[in-house]
Amino acid sequence: MFKKSFVAALFSIIFAVMASTSAFAAEPASPEVEKALVKIYQTNDKISDEVEKTQVKAQALYEKYLVKFNSEQDVAKKAQLTAEYNEDLDGLIAKLDEKTQKMTSKGVEKATEAGVTVEVIWVEYQFADRVALIDPIVVVAW
Repeated sequence: MFKKSFVAALFSIIFAVMASTSAFAAEPASPEVEKALVKIYQTNDKISDEVEKTQVKAQALYEKYLVKFNSEQDVAKKAQLTAEYNEDLDGLIAKLDEKTQKMTSKGVEKATEAGVTVEVIWVEYQFADRVALIDPIVVVAW
């Protein structure tokens, strides 16, 4: 009985050592890969900055809209204010989306050239009274 449990424990330890050493045996990144990784993180930071700027603009637009909307009594004018607000906010978000997609596209292209595997994911961001999806880059492997 003791021999079986000793052998099982020994094999468990050997297996654990073998599995853990291979996890740390990854090759260091080449200079091209390191440059690409830095570029990816810089691109994601720029995307984040652009999102924050647009969120501030969207919030200011929303607050301005609410002031006008709440002071207006005419239903037709309220509908017009809402339509204008929606058009302006949609334009802000569309401009941001176009800009970030260009940034992401360039980043993915450069990362792929350097041998870095990346994915583009959609992340939800709040812009005043609505949510929009923006696409930063995620590193998968190199």
